[in-house]
Amino acid sequence: MHRIKRAVLIATAAAAMLVAAVCAPVVSAETTAPWWGLSTGARPTNLGASSGKDEVQRLRVKATEGDYALKLEFGTAKQEMEKQRFALVPFNASAAEIREAIEHPFNASPGAPSCAINPGEASCAVTVTEEASGEANTRLFKIVFASEVVALEGIPFTLDPGGEAVTTELQKGARSENQIIVYAENLGNVPTSGKVTLTDQLPAGLTPTSIGGHVGGTARFDQGPLNCELKTLTCTFEKNHEEGPGSLPPFELIEMRINVQVGPSASNGELNNATVSGGGAAGVTSAPPQPIAVGTPQRFGVEDYSLIPEQQGGLVDTQAGSHPFQLTSVITLNTQTPDQRHEPRTSALPKDISSELPAGLVGNAIPLTQCTDTQFEHAMQVGAGDQINECPAASAVGVATVTYAGAPAFLTTRPQPIFNMVPLPGEPVRFGFKVEGLIPVFLDTSVRTGSDYGVTVSSHNIIQAAWLLGTRLTFWGVPGDPAHDGQRGWKCLLGIEGSSGCPAANATSPPPFLSMPTSCAAPFESPIRADSWAASGKPSEVAEALTYHLPEALDGCNHLPFAPSIRVISDGSAASAPTGVNVDVHVPQDSVLNAEGLAESAAKDISVTLPDGMAINPSGGNGLQACPEDLVGFTGFATLHGQDTATFTPALPAPLQPGANFCPDASKVGTVKIKVPIIANPLEGSIYLASQNENPFGSLIAMYIVAEDPVSGVLVKLPGEVHLSPTGQITGTFHNSPQAPFEDAELHFFGGERAPLATPARCGAYTTNASLTPWSGNGPVGAASTFNITSGPNASACPGAALPFSPSLTGGTTNINAGSLSPLTTTIGREDGQQDTQSVQLHMPAGLSGLLSGVKLCPEQSANEGTCSTESLIGETTVSAGVGSDPVSVKGGKVYITEHYAGSPFGL
Repeated sequence: MHRIKRAVLIATAAAAMLVAAVCAPVVSAETTAPWWGLSTGARPTNLGASSGKDEVQRLRVKATEGDYALKLEFGTAKQEMEKQRFALVPFNASAAEIREAIEHPFNASPGAPSCAINPGEASCAVTVTEEASGEANTRLFKIVFASEVVALEGIPFTLDPGGEAVTTELQKGARSENQIIVYAENLGNVPTSGKVTLTDQLPAGLTPTSIGGHVGGTARFDQGPLNCELKTLTCTFEKNHEEGPGSLPPFELIEMRINVQVGPSASNGELNNATVSGGGAAGVTSAPPQPIAVGTPQRFGVEDYSLIPEQQGGLVDTQAGSHPFQLTSVITLNTQTPDQRHEPRTSALPKDISSELPAGLVGNAIPLTQCTDTQFEHAMQVGAGDQINECPAASAVGVATVTYAGAPAFLTTRPQPIFNMVPLPGEPVRFGFKVEGLIPVFLDTSVRTGSDYGVTVSSHNIIQAAWLLGTRLTFWGVPGDPAHDGQRGWKCLLGIEGSSGCPAANATSPPPFLSMPTSCAAPFESPIRADSWAASGKPSEVAEALTYHLPEALDGCNHLPFAPSIRVISDGSAASAPTGVNVDVHVPQDSVLNAEGLAESAAKDISVTLPDGMAINPSGGNGLQACPEDLVGFTGFATLHGQDTATFTPALPAPLQPGANFCPDASKVGTVKIKVPIIANPLEGSIYLASQNENPFGSLIAMYIVAEDPVSGVLVKLPGEVHLSPTGQITGTFHNSPQAPFEDAELHFFGGERAPLATPARCGAYTTNASLTPWSGNGPVGAASTFNITSGPNASACPGAALPFSPSLTGGTTNINAGSLSPLTTTIGREDGQQDTQSVQLHMPAGLSGLLSGVKLCPEQSANEGTCSTESLIGETTVSAGVGSDPVSVKGGKVYITEHYAGSPFGL
């Protein structure tokens, strides 16, 4: 998950100059035992038919006394002393003794058998059998090296005069490029102590031909080869290459390789299993069983991915809402057949990698120290050649270990600090680290608008200077925890300050950075996606999405606090008046800044019921438009973890430009401000009226909330359902709100004469009731807020027990001549604060009559269907509704005369 940009091509020779011997860092008194992060895989990822063949040679020994030497040369560079081994053998040695001598040359590392092509591959498969020679005082042996290239030479040492030892090449071997790899990383905050043991159990059909291993990176920290045994597929680390006690500092790796031959019985998808123990860690750590691909097409992709929240000590942290000790991610890319130098390489050069963190897993970087771009980019050399930058140690939030192809024998791995960077516009948080202290890598973040609102971490335009094979990223849950003192920043992690130790964290109560999800129902899962530099128009160069599922379910949701409250205030206190309304849903988030406690559960469903009597004000419809689904980007409901969740089209522009929106301005009915403690600025936006019946709920009334922070790029779009009871009482509901720690959601519905809401008709105290359901799965929590109506409309006195009812009527003709034809206009009115009109009965003046001979009566069926013809049209109607001085008017209604209706000869 890295983006390398503004980088220069770093030559291998320049990188080699960074090699430096360092001391193990000194950690604070608050330490814990080391623990292991273990992963395994294949190289190449898809194991094909074995490319190697056995090396078969014959040894002829003619002597009656003395010893002879066997010189073994590995690989093609015959003059490299590190690839030469010598074994001293008695003239009458048996086949078993010759094999033992070959497997344990006297110039190999003490205690470490070595007979393989590379010095670090410390144990190989060799068989020795004696054959009939047919010659006196002569013995003939057949020596087979499995999938190796070994030049064997017999050199007389103290043999009797005339004695000789000769080798004759029978079949030239070729190394098998199929390997099983096991990585063990010390993820604790103290170095290991004592013997470390790695074991592997191969899938059926894979035959090991050699085994070896190495401890530590090849430049910064090198503890030498492992002591490996092919028969048991076991490697141990107990001493370093200088014969001192072996110790692996935090975030250093042990790499074990097993060369294998793929037999005809090998099946695709069989599991490889590996374990590691010792070094001071508790118990045995098992790697997640890794399926091994055999005979499948080679393509670019991610071989392995994991994302594990850890407690201090290495156990998986499954407590919902906790602040984990650290979060460790491992990414391994697919590899292809190594090159001619036996150097591994990915199937293609990766370009972009994105990891979607589980919904609800959030980071609060606001209280943490930041590193500026200037500090990050400035390189300087310290100590014995280490390259670092000027990022303050307090801005370190974890450690990154990058694995790339750097040497044929074993890979180059480099731990380096991860720094909390000043975010770029449109990013909530940004992280950066420097490979070798020179090559910048940036991790960008974004929020998945319209789906589960989880965080996505991405790296784009990865540098093509080297074969990036994998990364390990560890983020600390509480970066200021004294337990991380020994690894915080360049000097601590690299041990540049030596025995003087590292500066301790100063904060007495350091704030947490990471918080676990507050839902125990949703699985803790994370998809990862990637593409290569060759991906344009080539689907095979785009990685198939790989999703990591934490085997353990989150628990402890019943311990999460959830104490929401609500405050509802009407802009005005007059009855039967248009009014603006402020609604503030508050969820305390003090625990976000408390590393010792559990985070407050996020609110999942929010339902607010306004007081009975508060109504939708039709006056708000004056000039009001509605926002269609396609403009806001809503595409329907998707089921996530058994819950219906509103989804939006991802193609909409994000972040919004200042002042831009998806819905028409004329569809706004209010504003919104959402305060989230982990975002520096509040999210601000608008409330839009959704199209009638053509909204996510198919309801008469619905609304959309669209709010964003253009600085961080966080954008929220939520649909809200509005339900009207038979009495007109209003309930607004938002389902599946983002699983994020918002503190206040403030909604203000516009006031004024065209306000969308109207106050109740009577004076008194009016209570709004809310029901909030937490993501924790616990029961809903009620909240209430009361406001008062203290006067009648237009500052009049409060009405009594019964509302007044004094409707008005005006009517007349435009022609006042007797016996003339004239239009008749009738207007019925009702003032604000009066009772609703139930029925109207009009009595026309005596002598006023209608002339019906030229009008066709509309049949009852047509009238019921609303399909009367213009031949039945006798007038028009206008209806005005709403409180306040600017009611909405619906003009152009048609009045038709019908056949008999309800016992009358005619109807309207």
